[in-house]
Amino acid sequence: MIKYTIKKIVNFHKNKNNTRKSYLVKKILGKNKIRLLDIGAAGGIEGIQDLWLPHLGEIELSLCEPHEESFKKIKKQNFKIIDKAFGVEQKKNNIFYETRKAECSSMKELNLDYLKKFPDPERFETIKKSQIETTTLDNEFTSNNFPHFIKIDTEGAELEILNGGNKTLENVMGLLIEVYFKDLHKNQVKFEEINNFLSQKKFEFIDFLRLLKWERHNQRHHGQIQVADALFLLPPEEIIFRFKEKKISIDDLKIYTSILTIYDRSDYLSVIQENLDKKTQSDLSLQESYDFCEKKVKKKHFVTQIYNFILKNLI
Repeated sequence: MIKYTIKKIVNFHKNKNNTRKSYLVKKILGKNKIRLLDIGAAGGIEGIQDLWLPHLGEIELSLCEPHEESFKKIKKQNFKIIDKAFGVEQKKNNIFYETRKAECSSMKELNLDYLKKFPDPERFETIKKSQIETTTLDNEFTSNNFPHFIKIDTEGAELEILNGGNKTLENVMGLLIEVYFKDLHKNQVKFEEINNFLSQKKFEFIDFLRLLKWERHNQRHHGQIQVADALFLLPPEEIIFRFKEKKISIDDLKIYTSILTIYDRSDYLSVIQENLDKKTQSDLSLQESYDFCEKKVKKKHFVTQIYNFILKNLI
């Protein structure tokens, strides 16, 4: 009964916040749309993360998924589908390792010697090797349709995909990338390499939005960190510079502001606000967005303080 009541209260506040945020994002964007590319879209639209789902009306969504059965499912959805995998180069006959659990399938061979140390390693077993064709970000997109935001969840092939998109990344404003800390795949690329690569492209690492931890005998919110979803954004100073140098338009600035609002980045919104004239601030609804996001951040901070106090003193 208590669990049901808490869930009901949480859902009420979540829906209330989503409605308010959806209104704000719509107001900022006007007639513009955020072009969102989801690479590794096995979960369909639910896989793009809860934060984006309330804003589907403001998104031009492109989905890419090399796993055959998962691809058939997402193909039924009413979004743009890219029927090739992404990689560092255009190439036919790439090996694709299909695993017992579809979401673990990858162009990278899994490191079973490591995975056998943890529960349920059978889900990582290769049941089929198939051949797939790869394209690149720079081959698939042009100046007319570069994505504004990219989500990459490709079980180990993330850095190769980024390396195939140097021109594309000059136009991207943010990324959400699955990153690794342990050797789940052979020749595993780790978080540090992804972070270093994107730093050279002027992106800032913001936060881990999801952490996956494993114990040797269980899978709980405890144990060794294996995988995380890492958020990267262009810093506000870079966006302001591009805007003042007329390298981007007011519409681009609206899209960037909307992304900051979706991710509750009141700190970045504050920097944008401090460096723009009053009219542009008004056009972007900056004060309204900042107030909304700052209120949410303060609530999160308060809840975190309570949680940390309980962990420290009661458990």
